[in-house]
Amino acid sequence: MCKALLSKLADFDKVQIPRCPIPSDEESNSGIRLLCLSDAAHHAGGAAVYAGSGRVVELFVVSIQVKDHAWTIPRNELSAILLMAELAFICKRALGSRVREIIYATDSTIALAWCHNHQLKLRVWTHSSVETILRLIEWTVYSGSILLYHIDTKINIADILTKPREVAMSDVSMGSHWQDGFPWMKLSTASMPIHPYKAITVPRELETDMSKECFADPTFLDLRSVNWVTPVCTQTNPRQTNPRHDKH
Repeated sequence: MCKALLSKLADFDKVQIPRCPIPSDEESNSGIRLLCLSDAAHHAGGAAVYAGSGRVVELFVVSIQVKDHAWTIPRNELSAILLMAELAFICKRALGSRVREIIYATDSTIALAWCHNHQLKLRVWTHSSVETILRLIEWTVYSGSILLYHIDTKINIADILTKPREVAMSDVSMGSHWQDGFPWMKLSTASMPIHPYKAITVPRELETDMSKECFADPTFLDLRSVNWVTPVCTQTNPRQTNPRHDKH
């Protein structure tokens, strides 16, 4: 196996990437759209940000992290979403007013539920991660809404960062899906196969995994009463009345 991997390194000089992945002024008359995707598995988590305008989409920045083997996949997924939010914040600061739209997407139903259900009393690390994610999204999109969507695993291009697979140099070089994105990533936002949390169905068998990161505090909330299918919080700006911010 090691020999096979080393033999592939001999072709590394054949990999080509664009020097400047930012759409030109002519291509981005209406502004740049940042499409941010995250994914995680047992041993790794990662995020990729694509910059595009119209039918032009290119990989802008990517990051990957090695995860603690003792962590659960939902925890790793939440950590990957946090990494995605951090990358998007950096990209927005770098591109400034040229950015007209930012879309965040993950294929983790559980992590998505943690971010959208604001009546849950989450454990310390999970609570801190969720609050940081919401804060970074708010700072980049300047909206009280949580613009974090669900995407099917099969079309989540960030999956290449975390799952073992055979990858040739041509799979990551110019002209590949990794560099230019999948066809759906060039569609208008309204036509993209991404779904808000309230539009997805959360399987009941995931409730146990979801509640593992919640304190079973009977004075705060009975976890059995949580409607995981529909977000508990419906106010426009959840941070204004978020029970997790209550100091009393």
